[in-house]
Amino acid sequence: RFSTELQGFLRWGEGYNGVSTNYHYQHRGSEQRPTFNYRFGNAGTAFYTDLKRQSDTNSMPWMWTDMKARYSDAQGRINDLCNESNYVFELNGQFRDVEGKQVDLHWKKAELVNHA
Repeated sequence: RFSTELQGFLRWGEGYNGVSTNYHYQHRGSEQRPTFNYRFGNAGTAFYTDLKRQSDTNSMPWMWTDMKARYSDAQGRINDLCNESNYVFELNGQFRDVEGKQVDLHWKKAELVNHA
């Protein structure tokens, strides 16, 4: 499990209902492009679990309902991001310092989702 932090500035998007407006409740439609970093997840909650909760509950600072109304594929893309089985990591390396006496590895077959 992991968290994800978005780092950068918000788009101006040519106004409140512009073609590429951002969906931050304070900055949508403003002509400012503030730097805004935001994290989904933390040490106890995976990013995809937090993303699903925030999307389902319309949590601020994002205007989830407006974004989903504007982009018909938004909910499908959010669902894909929230699907834990879509995340596969290949790890290579060695242990330099080991604490404990047991390691549990869980392997599952997963299918890739392609939004071409």
